[in-house]
Amino acid sequence: MHDSSYAKMSAFVDEYLADRRHHRLEILDFGSQEIGGQPGSSYRGLFEVPEWHYRGLDMVSGPNVDIVVVDPFSWPSVADDSIDVVVSGQVLEHVDYFWASAFEIGRVLRPGGIAALIAPSAGPEHRFPLDCWRFYTDGLESFARFLGFDVLDVYTDWGRDVWADSMLVMRKPVWDLRSRADFRRRRAHQRAALPGREFEGPEPETVEPVPSVLAGLAGDRLVAVLDAQRTAGGAPPLTRRGAPEPLWSRTKAAVLTVLGPRWSERARALKKRLRRRA
Repeated sequence: MHDSSYAKMSAFVDEYLADRRHHRLEILDFGSQEIGGQPGSSYRGLFEVPEWHYRGLDMVSGPNVDIVVVDPFSWPSVADDSIDVVVSGQVLEHVDYFWASAFEIGRVLRPGGIAALIAPSAGPEHRFPLDCWRFYTDGLESFARFLGFDVLDVYTDWGRDVWADSMLVMRKPVWDLRSRADFRRRRAHQRAALPGREFEGPEPETVEPVPSVLAGLAGDRLVAVLDAQRTAGGAPPLTRRGAPEPLWSRTKAAVLTVLGPRWSERARALKKRLRRRA
């Protein structure tokens, strides 16, 4: 784990969880193993609060791993709607079908629970054992929308160090019965779409889930903090992106670029004549 990733997760804890230190929180770290057994190469130290219960989940046993799963797309040892916070750093790029893992994050989170995910937007290939993806701001927003989750914060540290990490904080809504059933159905279809899997219908809900104590948290807490981290590290300030330009406007600009200014002048003249006739 590189220092800037640890600093981002530390900012998340300070901005989103600090005032919940006296509440019982169940915290799950997806892809938690300390690589090489290096002390301090995990997020565990950030969550060492008496009322918080941190567990690390990975596919192999080792330092900082409390739960071992067979694959990243099924976590049977973690009950539905049982986790307040899911964290993950430098993992998603190594998961070949990360959208299937996304549904496990959604399954285990309590209603109103939140996930903080960090993944690189750049950097060289580093297979462990795979290296499949890089994530930008739009991609992480799409990650949350794919699940039907609320985006609380999203950030890409463009041009900072070799990895230029992106970070997403998202919240599971407090859904009604129909929405919860729809999520279970979509999760079942995602699992069936994995290679070598067969469709297994979603299990019916037996108990209405209890919302997390984090359900009422407001978002937009991290951008200023991560900007400050960035400039303190010597990187230039980020230029904020605006809203995407409408498709019709981008298409018009592209056509005018191809056809040239003379065509544009003729089009304007024709438009004026048509107006006069009208």
